[in-house]
Amino acid sequence: MDRKEIREMYKLMFAEYPDIVTVKDLQAMLGISRHAAYDLLGEGEISCIRLGNAYKIPKNQCDQLCSEKSVRSDPRERVGENLAFGESTSPSQIDSAP
Repeated sequence: MDRKEIREMYKLMFAEYPDIVTVKDLQAMLGISRHAAYDLLGEGEISCIRLGNAYKIPKNQCDQLCSEKSVRSDPRERVGENLAFGESTSPSQIDSAP
């Protein structure tokens, strides 16, 4: 799948949400916690408008974030470059990692 196909897929997945979503909608769309949603907004990963205490998030920002994060060249990027793909590690190995 290329980036364009992935973006179209996410547009279909999020079709039931309005064009401007709230933090609660963002949580449901991405399956993340409230804290993680506010982290994405605070770090600028997702652009938003703040009106008083409420955040208003364009739905296309969620589509864009998902399509950018979905395309990875190497599955080991998710795990970490020091760990070999498919290997199991014990807690002592993780604690002693550099």
